[in-house]
Amino acid sequence: FATGGINYSWSPVTELSCSICPNPLATPSESITYCVTALSELGCTDSACVRIEVTDECETFFIPNAFAPERGGHEMNDCLRPYGEECFISMRLRVFDRWGELVFESAGFEDCWDGNYQGKKVNSGVFVYYFDGMLINGDPFYRKGNVTVIR
Repeated sequence: FATGGINYSWSPVTELSCSICPNPLATPSESITYCVTALSELGCTDSACVRIEVTDECETFFIPNAFAPERGGHEMNDCLRPYGEECFISMRLRVFDRWGELVFESAGFEDCWDGNYQGKKVNSGVFVYYFDGMLINGDPFYRKGNVTVIR
């Protein structure tokens, strides 16, 4: 927003709600620098610029750090899966036990780990996950962490 002038001129006008208002709404789809020039009642001018950074990495996804299969409660707590599929073009989730054995692998958001391995319930404990994929902006993505199974 700009103050102190009687006339304002913003540039570039790309994705601004108003180019001559003191407080236009900006909705850029990519990072951009906007500059405003203000004219005072005495005929003086001043200008300032502001940079708006737009990032494509989606921050709305997460992987729970614990789940309790078959313990009742909310159904979202019955199995492990990443949330925020709208952030990814593709993904892969792998879960390993404390000995490094792969106990679950999925390449789709519709799959989730129910806490079983080879048809048997795993014991309560901490497991390691590796989550990688391709973000909607085309950038590769990789995270790892721990998840606790509570029985």
